[in-house]
Amino acid sequence: MVKYIIPVLVGAVIGYITNWVAIKMLFRPHEEKRILGFHIPFTPGLIPKERNRIARNLGEVVGGHLLSPQVIKNWLYSNNLEVHLRRWVESSIDSLKGDERSLRAIITKDCDEIVNRIKEKITELICIEIKKNSFKEAVVKFIREHFLTESMDSLSEIIDEELERYLFEIVTSPGIESLLRASMNHGLSKLTKDERSLKDVIPDNLIHAIKAYIKDQEERIVSTLKTTLNDPGVEIKIRKSIASLASQQMNRLVSFFISPEAISNTVYAKFKEYMDKPDFKQNIIHVLIGLIDRLMENKVRIVAEEVMSTLGEEEVEKITSRIIGIISNRDNLRKLVDVIGASVRAQKNEVESSLLRIISRAIERTLKSQDLYSRVNNIVDRMVESIINRPISSIAIYMNESFVNKIIDLSMDFLNRFIENKLPKLLEFFNISKVVEEEINRYDVAFTEELILQIAHRELKAITWLGGLLGGIIGLLTPLLQMIS
Repeated sequence: MVKYIIPVLVGAVIGYITNWVAIKMLFRPHEEKRILGFHIPFTPGLIPKERNRIARNLGEVVGGHLLSPQVIKNWLYSNNLEVHLRRWVESSIDSLKGDERSLRAIITKDCDEIVNRIKEKITELICIEIKKNSFKEAVVKFIREHFLTESMDSLSEIIDEELERYLFEIVTSPGIESLLRASMNHGLSKLTKDERSLKDVIPDNLIHAIKAYIKDQEERIVSTLKTTLNDPGVEIKIRKSIASLASQQMNRLVSFFISPEAISNTVYAKFKEYMDKPDFKQNIIHVLIGLIDRLMENKVRIVAEEVMSTLGEEEVEKITSRIIGIISNRDNLRKLVDVIGASVRAQKNEVESSLLRIISRAIERTLKSQDLYSRVNNIVDRMVESIINRPISSIAIYMNESFVNKIIDLSMDFLNRFIENKLPKLLEFFNISKVVEEEINRYDVAFTEELILQIAHRELKAITWLGGLLGGIIGLLTPLLQMIS
């Protein structure tokens, strides 16, 4: 029995020790050993000896296979990234809805300095953007499309209403009558020095229009003249005028036989008979047109002097009052406003272009003003202060499901673009293979040994005992083989 037990024990001990030594030789010795200058084989241990190669190979495996860009992308896409992101966003918003602190209270350290820098940066960015020509063009385009184009009709109505009210206020104001009277006197005084004839002053088309009007209204003129001459008061005045003229031109001998009154009655009767003749209309119109031609030959100075000598202060006041009365009449004002409004509407495009030019110049002056920065900064200051002093809960309360979905969509879009476009370059920049290699080479050999032994303690112990088991089995086979032989 002993001859079986001893080989088994010897084989088991040899197998155990052999595996134990082999495992130790993976790490020990840590450095190369020499005796009398000769290198001792198997020193240093396998791992210390091949440390650089192992580190390089391990780095390539980790960087090229375990943590490659494709592996990381696949892991991110396969681990419900959107679900985790949604949970995190919803949890964060829920916590914000119950937070009564303000942003200023959260940013306790250097809060004022940070806020002031934010205000300055926002102000600078706004000023840079609004000073660009594209901003001015965008504002003008917006006004044209959303205000002028759609509101020109309403604007015309407002202008009509305001213009009528404004004109009425002007013509009924206390000083307008004295101003008009002074203007008339000044104008007449100026005309008394004008040596031009009336035809040089009055446009030819106006003179032709007056003559054409007289010709068109000949029936009305003759009818009015007949009606006037048939008036008893007018008849008496005309008879007296003819009698007075006859008495001045007749000598005493003739007047002894024919009285001026008889001449006046005869002349007036003959004139009334002549009015019924067919050629009277043509002759009277011819006379009126001739009077106009002769009137046009007069100098402006002579007419103005005659008018000034005829018109007294009282007459001027009556004329001015009459003019104001005509102008201030609501119907006349409305007609005048209608004419002006029609003219404005007929030139709608020109009016719109003029308004846009005025607005554009106003915007340009504002953008070039020295206090633009301070004005923008004041607005930004009020906005930022209003935001940072409000409770976070008052802002977060508006973050509903739609808001969360938008954040998720934006975040996922950003992450997808980052993963597809930036992540490979980022991993390439970090060079994981090189990082792993350098980190392994930086570890102390003793630390590496301890680390591996801690990780594979059970496995290495199992290998050691497995060596003992195999040695024992081989030790048992030896006497068995001897018995067979």
